[in-house]
Amino acid sequence: MNILIFGEESRRHNFMKHIPEDHHIVGFNDTLHCDISEIKIDYYEILMDLNFGDHSSHIDFYQTLKPKLLLLSATKIRLCEVFASHPVPFAVAGINTHPLFIQNIKEVKLLDSNHKDLFEYYAKQLRWDFRIVDDRVGMVTSRVICMIINEACYTLMEGTADIDDIDKAMKLGTHYPYGPFEWCDKIGIHNVYDMLNDLYLDTKDERYKICPLLKSKYLRKETFYS
Repeated sequence: MNILIFGEESRRHNFMKHIPEDHHIVGFNDTLHCDISEIKIDYYEILMDLNFGDHSSHIDFYQTLKPKLLLLSATKIRLCEVFASHPVPFAVAGINTHPLFIQNIKEVKLLDSNHKDLFEYYAKQLRWDFRIVDDRVGMVTSRVICMIINEACYTLMEGTADIDDIDKAMKLGTHYPYGPFEWCDKIGIHNVYDMLNDLYLDTKDERYKICPLLKSKYLRKETFYS
């Protein structure tokens, strides 16, 4: 199977670990700086854009390539909103591509549920174990983990417990691989902050209102562990 991937080199490197070596892959840094003449338009079955969640979408560019499946890093957005005024003649799926959240089961959301069988076909070719989730900001894992991190920051700010005790309690109580502050440092505090901000703007749910301690850490570009 032939796959075309757009994304910064580090993102492509991490994502390609989840694609079997028997597939043919070509990568570009982004859709703005690639040479369209280098792309055999009818050659690629899957187009993957790893920059989609952080940069403007290039839907017109996707239309010129006409992949059978467009895979997007789309944790921070709703596909239905982005494509509301841009109907596309191919299947579109969003995936949580963060290195910590793509290890085993892939979280996937579909623009059109009628394309489930098509996605399942390609997922089988990629040998992916996946779960279809609703087309929501944060999907599932990112939403849950970032909310836990935010609540842990409130607990720390109030002096209820220190960083080590909170992390140990979470790991012992839930069997999570990391405590909330370990999660935060591994995910990147800027990513946690951005996700919570997007979730709050989308839902107006107080659970996602950013803790002042987390905001201060973000603004100072600090981590919880040195």
